[in-house]
Amino acid sequence: MGLMVILMVAGMAGYRGMRRGAELRGAEALVRSVLMLARQQAVTKHKGVEVVFVKDATRDSMKIFTGTNEVYGESLLPPSIEFISPPAPIKFGPAGSAGMLPQVEIKIQEKSGLGDSLQYSKITVWPLTGVTKVGL
Repeated sequence: MGLMVILMVAGMAGYRGMRRGAELRGAEALVRSVLMLARQQAVTKHKGVEVVFVKDATRDSMKIFTGTNEVYGESLLPPSIEFISPPAPIKFGPAGSAGMLPQVEIKIQEKSGLGDSLQYSKITVWPLTGVTKVGL
């Protein structure tokens, strides 16, 4: 009976770690998808498209603007994930580039580690091409 309890506790700890990692990878994929959609819209519509990062007390989000205050879409990060420090808005030009500024880093992390260290991730946007890359 004691052996079963030990195995069950070890299995639950492993499951919690896998779930935490999956939520962070899902948030990475969401951020990259929003950025790729904005870039694609800029190229398709032949005009600037901007992604604005919103840090909120309850849930952080990203908004895509395709014109003067015209919101193309909004995406919410999972409730357990937040921006560490949201970057300035990223504007994609008609050629798909993200401007001539230095590369932009978007950092996301878990909101609480429940005694564990917080997991975080970094998404880099290359200015000349507008291409994104995930890395720590």
